[in-house]
Amino acid sequence: MTIASSKNKAGPYSCNGITLEFPYDFPVLDATHLEVYHNTTKLSSGYVVTGIGNSSGGSVVFSTAPDSGTITLLRKVPILQNTSLPNGGAFYAEVIEKALDRQTMIAQQLQEAQARSIQLPVNASEVPEDYLGSCQNAVISAESAQSAAETAQAQAEAAQEAAEAARAQAEAYAQQATNTDASALTTGILPDARLSGNIARISPSLCNGRLTLSSGTPVPTADITAASTLYFTPYGGKQISLWNSTAWQLISFAEVSVSLSSCAASTNYDVFAYLSNGSLALELTVWTDATNRATSLISQDGVYVKSGDATRRYLGTIRTTATAGQCEDSASKRFVWNFYNQQDRHCFQATTYLTYSYSTGDWRVAGGDSSKGLFFVCGLPTVVSPAVEITCKVSSGGYMYVGIMKNGSNYYNQRLDFTSWFTSFMAAPTQMTAGYNYIHVGELVGSGTETGNDWGLWGTIKN
Repeated sequence: MTIASSKNKAGPYSCNGITLEFPYDFPVLDATHLEVYHNTTKLSSGYVVTGIGNSSGGSVVFSTAPDSGTITLLRKVPILQNTSLPNGGAFYAEVIEKALDRQTMIAQQLQEAQARSIQLPVNASEVPEDYLGSCQNAVISAESAQSAAETAQAQAEAAQEAAEAARAQAEAYAQQATNTDASALTTGILPDARLSGNIARISPSLCNGRLTLSSGTPVPTADITAASTLYFTPYGGKQISLWNSTAWQLISFAEVSVSLSSCAASTNYDVFAYLSNGSLALELTVWTDATNRATSLISQDGVYVKSGDATRRYLGTIRTTATAGQCEDSASKRFVWNFYNQQDRHCFQATTYLTYSYSTGDWRVAGGDSSKGLFFVCGLPTVVSPAVEITCKVSSGGYMYVGIMKNGSNYYNQRLDFTSWFTSFMAAPTQMTAGYNYIHVGELVGSGTETGNDWGLWGTIKN
């Protein structure tokens, strides 16, 4: 056999949880001469090597498809000379050629390893270890300098923001003192904030509050179900800026609320803040359907307001439950979404062991029960980070896939084999669209029959 290719490495190949076979296109004399790496870890089992002695190569075939990372195949021949040619003995061309092939392969693997190594100039006086030490020290110094610069920049930006906020507050109070009588001071409303025809610097972005279903609790920690009142509760302050058709006004407020009694079941509503007879109030605007607004949002000086009426400032979006006039904010149903002062809200849903029979090669909600999942409403596109733990059983010799389904479609899955098992995996964060969204555990049987499972599904959403 001749060595017509200079290759001794194949890959890296990306893993997807489905592909079992990964090819190599160079000759290998023995299966032990082919090293298999999952990312940077050398594997010793779980696969077989085909094509031994074939000049065009062969494949590495896994018993279970790797679900993430990369696979790299590297020929590595032991650096030995095992051919013995005794004086006066037979001189077989095949033996000589095989010995030459082996030495050529060793030379190629040394060349490949050298190509991945740091090489110093021929006239260098330092050794590679000294050079690497210098590089490491330089990187540490650079990272330290960058960290110090970022810290200084963050401090400077924070100081600038504080100074601008203080200046805006001082100007607002100065304007109030000169243009408002004593009775106006009790309303909590600053005047139109105009100086010589120009708008004074009241920050339009100021909004010290959160929507909540629990009075006096801006960030609930317990599940709230069957709530019939929505509150806007102070958070981080007690002021909000509102547009009065001419300029921004700074409003001081206490908690306000709105009844949900007239809201239809399973419906989205946008929530707006506005002035009603000099006091802060809330207004609900219904969506056309689960994913489309009837009234769009527009920007007034960088602040979302109601299209057609900029005096209505957008605060967030809610969704009612299957019962008219009621809303929920629980681990499985996050139906109150705040645009301002968002917090990481944790979500969770779990089942006890379900016994059933499923052998279909189509994706469906695990157990066929679509009521078990995580359900959200989002006023704007929002990232959710879901994860799942699942225990399954499938008939002997069968296999199946479990995955995470977003709004009815699978977007992340993992293959499982054997008669029973436990697996846990994290799906990549995914962006939910504006409107009503839901996440389920999914299942698909590739071979055999699934006889049951139990699972836990959780995630984190900012709202």
